[in-house]
Amino acid sequence: MSAELATLNRIKHNSDMYCIDESLFDDINMLDISGIFPATDLTKRKIVLDLPRKSEFNTTDFLIRQGESGDSFGSSIDISDELIVVGNKDRSRIKVYNFNGDQIKSFQGSAGFGRAVAISNDTLVVGVNGDATYNGGIYLYDISNNWSFIYIEAPEKTNPNGALFGAIPRSIAFFPDGSKFVITARDWGYSGNSKVGKAYIYDKDGTQLTEIVSQIPVANSGFGQSVYVSDYIYISMVDGEVNPIYPGLLYRYDLDGTNEVIIVPSNSTTYANFGEATYTYRDMIVAGSSGDDNNGANNGAIHIIDKNSVTIQDKIIFNSPGSKFGDSIAIDERYFYVGAPTEEVATKSNGVIYKLDHNGTLVEKIAINDNGDNNGFGTYIKINDNHMVICTRC
Repeated sequence: MSAELATLNRIKHNSDMYCIDESLFDDINMLDISGIFPATDLTKRKIVLDLPRKSEFNTTDFLIRQGESGDSFGSSIDISDELIVVGNKDRSRIKVYNFNGDQIKSFQGSAGFGRAVAISNDTLVVGVNGDATYNGGIYLYDISNNWSFIYIEAPEKTNPNGALFGAIPRSIAFFPDGSKFVITARDWGYSGNSKVGKAYIYDKDGTQLTEIVSQIPVANSGFGQSVYVSDYIYISMVDGEVNPIYPGLLYRYDLDGTNEVIIVPSNSTTYANFGEATYTYRDMIVAGSSGDDNNGANNGAIHIIDKNSVTIQDKIIFNSPGSKFGDSIAIDERYFYVGAPTEEVATKSNGVIYKLDHNGTLVEKIAINDNGDNNGFGTYIKINDNHMVICTRC
């Protein structure tokens, strides 16, 4: 590597956080976390890392480590201007941190609590599973009112007879101004048309405003696998068909849920997961295809799409079979940050983040130097004006 390794120093034992010397981040491209976990502690590698982009920001860097083995800390994550929320669906728990690394809140819920989360500057939304009695639903927290909350049950059962319940929140995203949010229920369906998927738009006070269903519902298509909101609503249908294969489709809607536009990937392969990771910047849409096999199984790719014409302008592929390049995406005014969470680093599949300029040229790879394996570094990337938060696969 061309830059000195940054070593994490433990600063708070009781909160499992670690600090990185930010002076090492001018040109850093490898982060050494090997010293913070004992050799016998490989099952506890559940981490969240906050990296500044040194040339643009001046913030504290820290690593949040979840000390419990066998859980899914980081199974969902989101950030606002001031806070990070991290879900742990296996333990039905979420934790909220500020960007100084301090834990602000911890909430425990019923089965699946925390499988999906979203946070704005004044509202937190947490999804929870359904079961044979309940449809699943959300907890809506008013941050400014001492974190008071209400529970909103999903509005519909899977079918009128109640045999199945599929209205489980899969993905949640706020509008950029925080006034509304979108929830997807990928497995929603009804008798004879199972698991066609649906999305709902809510006001931040919990009032349901409208619902979104594909104009041509397709059973078991994965509609609602993920949602991203900017000046449009983008919903992925990860198993959407482009005859005769199933590379996935990306659906775009106006912010009121109308005017459906379907975006089709370019020269893709079946089960490519097109659109599961989506991010927009100015006139660009960047959509990942982490399962694209064109350069080897699960090599992955990203598509650059013109937002106005909704046409594919470029498809970027690197030679890294098995890396799942495109599994996560974030963009700022200078770079694309693209997760490849299973790319091999020093013979271990720990994952990397590709840092690309807006022409798609590789600037560097960001990786972690760790004694473990299959850490999934870059499974989630969240970005705001001051921070980039990266999570491992959990």
